[in-house]
Amino acid sequence: MREYIPKKRGLLSFDWYVPINLGILILVMLIFLIDLRLDMDY
Repeated sequence: MREYIPKKRGLLSFDWYVPINLGILILVMLIFLIDLRLDMDY
């Protein structure tokens, strides 16, 4: 049990780490596209 818990925590932290990075990348891309659209409008 003691050896299983750290592995499970590592997997959970890895599972949280990837979606957060993907979410940040998507937000940056959306902000970049919105800025381009605003620049083209004006």
